[in-house]
Amino acid sequence: MNKVSSFTKEISYIKDENNNKKLHEKFSSYSKNKLGLKKELTEYVLVATGTTTTAENGETVYVIRLYEKTGEATNNTLAFNENGNYVFDYEKNKYVEL
Repeated sequence: MNKVSSFTKEISYIKDENNNKKLHEKFSSYSKNKLGLKKELTEYVLVATGTTTTAENGETVYVIRLYEKTGEATNNTLAFNENGNYVFDYEKNKYVEL
């Protein structure tokens, strides 16, 4: 399987809202401070929105929303693509690579 089709398969898996485990795995190596979170990543539900945007470096990234376990949306968003993981930088108003 080539890199593009492998990544497309991964995206379809991650878009399943019932399974945020894969998304947690993608970002688990980063501290809550690096991700701009008040709590540990494990305290949030991560949901791939199915939308894309352009990061600061010009790369297209897939957007992830973070929700409290109660279901309440937070202001935190992450993003990823085949080249890396990103966090939204409110000062720059862009996703920046971690």
